Amino acid sequence: MSRRSVLRSGVAVGLTVAADGSAAAGLAAGRAAAAVARGFPQPPVTTPAPAPGAGGRVLEQVLDVRFTDVLVPSHGRLTTRTYNGAIPGPTLRARAGDTLQITHVNGLPPNPPHHGGHNTPHRPDTGITCTT
Repeated sequence: MSRRSVLRSGVAVGLTVAADGSAAAGLAAGRAAAAVARGFPQPPVTTPAPAPGAGGRVLEQVLDVRFTDVLVPSHGRLTTRTYNGAIPGPTLRARAGDTLQITHVNGLPPNPPHHGGHNTPHRPDTGITCTT
């Protein structure tokens, strides 16, 4: 199932709710339909390249997470965490037998001090730590 088909089915559900008389649902469905008509941004697609001498394929990708100001269709500008400066982040296409080489760059600020219990969200800007 593609992203477009999921979005279209969501619009159809919204329009069905709007037909039942809910003004708020009708407004939301109208905005979603307009966003689909304008087209959502499609992420860049990265595919593996032949590995020299190895006979296999290698997909190399840098995933840089940081706060970015982005324009969200039917909403406006907002600041959020992004991968490589975009929403959605890149699409990585690989098959069985391919090698993925991912470099994760955490460009997020240090975590703020946590003063809540274990059920309170905390450490929102912690990246992935890898050791070799």
